[in-house]
Amino acid sequence: MTFKELNGKTITRATKKKLKGFDDEGYIKLFFSDGTSVIIVASYGGYTGKSEDEYPTDIYIEEEGAIELVNA
Repeated sequence: MTFKELNGKTITRATKKKLKGFDDEGYIKLFFSDGTSVIIVASYGGYTGKSEDEYPTDIYIEEEGAIELVNA
């Protein structure tokens, strides 16, 4: 799913997630009224020297099942 494909969808539930075995909590799983869901990831890293802070931030959609998440 892409960010463009999220337009017009109705969110029915949002769950904060984290990586299993770690304290990283930059994950939200959104559930939609059409039965689909998506994981939105907030991340940082990869020093570029052009970021407001030391490392740049990013937000992206993670493929379902690509990472193991648990409720935060």
